[in-house]
Amino acid sequence: MKITGNEIVALGYRPGKWFAEAIDYINENELTTEEMEAYLEQFRMPDPISSDGICGEYTCRK
Repeated sequence: MKITGNEIVALGYRPGKWFAEAIDYINENELTTEEMEAYLEQFRMPDPISSDGICGEYTCRK
């Protein structure tokens, strides 16, 4: 199966300059889903920190 950016976004990753390299690596090495998720973990962005420090995966609240 050929992986595209859509699959990576669906896993919760934000698009960035690293996308093309990651897609090439995943497809060239024919990674399994588990291998792909492990590989992509290095690109996961941390949750933002709000002024009160209460942030979730997609939102911050006071």
